Amino acid sequence: MNDFDIVIVGGSYIGASLACALANLPLKIAVLEARDYAIKMTPANDRRITALSLSSQRIFSSINAWEELNQYASPIRHIHISQAGHFGKISLNANEVALPAFGYVIANDYFMQILHQKMLSQKNVTLFTHASVQDLKIDEHCANLIIKKNDQLDALRAKLIIAADGTQSFIRQTLNIPTTTIDYHENAIVANVGLNQFHNAAAYERFTHQGPLALLPWQEQQMALVFTVKRQECDQYFNLPDHEFLTILQQRFGYRVGRFTWIGKRQAFPLQCIQSQQHIAKRVALIGNAAQTLHPIAAQGFNLGLRDCAWLADSIAQAVKNQNEIGNEAMLNQYEKSRVNDQQHFVKATDTLATLFLSDCLPLNIVRNFGVLSADILPLVRKKIIQFGLGETQILPPLALGIPLEQLA
Repeated sequence: MNDFDIVIVGGSYIGASLACALANLPLKIAVLEARDYAIKMTPANDRRITALSLSSQRIFSSINAWEELNQYASPIRHIHISQAGHFGKISLNANEVALPAFGYVIANDYFMQILHQKMLSQKNVTLFTHASVQDLKIDEHCANLIIKKNDQLDALRAKLIIAADGTQSFIRQTLNIPTTTIDYHENAIVANVGLNQFHNAAAYERFTHQGPLALLPWQEQQMALVFTVKRQECDQYFNLPDHEFLTILQQRFGYRVGRFTWIGKRQAFPLQCIQSQQHIAKRVALIGNAAQTLHPIAAQGFNLGLRDCAWLADSIAQAVKNQNEIGNEAMLNQYEKSRVNDQQHFVKATDTLATLFLSDCLPLNIVRNFGVLSADILPLVRKKIIQFGLGETQILPPLALGIPLEQLA
């Protein structure tokens, strides 16, 4: 039997970030990951990206990871929101709120490599790769896991299990934690696109009759595209020759960033909102997509999950400081309480945006026209939109305020 204080099930971006955040606490931590961390780098034109809000950037600064991540990050200094065929637009500049950027875009290949290397350098973190959970039993004092690693079974015991194993979380399903699902009956086609000019560090959200388009600034003449289509039409668009797809994209988006010159490998996935009805169970905490998977319309899913990670790290640090048992009921309740408002606010806000801008209903057209126009004119509305984009609508965890956990424990 291998004993740990904490076992993190899922060592991708959120699970790895939590392991890095906890690395300086006097805890014995295991991370289970089904894949190998020996990442094969994707060709530059096909790399997938993650959008980080400013609060996420501050969390990575607090766990001493941002200096390395920043080498591969592109800033978002301008945000443009508009809708085809209607008046009004929103145009935001980071300078107007005295910020260096609203957020950053980073390539997933580099992102994971840096987090992996940082986990490897921590003496209190043990990595189990090619590992999956086969069985989970929980009693008053600990959780017992049977894992399969390279076709061999092994037993682990921990005071706290953290489910960071994604939208289809094995841990959440094993514990029969209920979820709420909203299916938007749409798919997102994602790809990188090339431009004939610099994008000026601007991110674009354009709402069209066929669905929203999002473009995030990546390298100087390259952007990451999210192209939303009705699910029954997805194959029709996905299988178009590149030049035909680019022609449709240019027609829908216009020439705000110049001319689209190429498109990389396309991927498609269904758009859903899946929300766990609780963040905790006995000796278990859920974080990231295991707790909630959002519609990507506002690019807030990863950032909300990272705040799960930061608040859970804070609850664990407080337990260490007060010499309380890790994973006890009081610690888990503190974590759950810290997440309720933030989760509900962002789930509701992204669902409202997805619903409001996908409908052709006349009253909703009037509402969104008024909303877009007022947002570009009224300072209070602009401030609320900026706070939403920064991930700062609720109380922030200490890590997002630049306070390392070592100062709390």
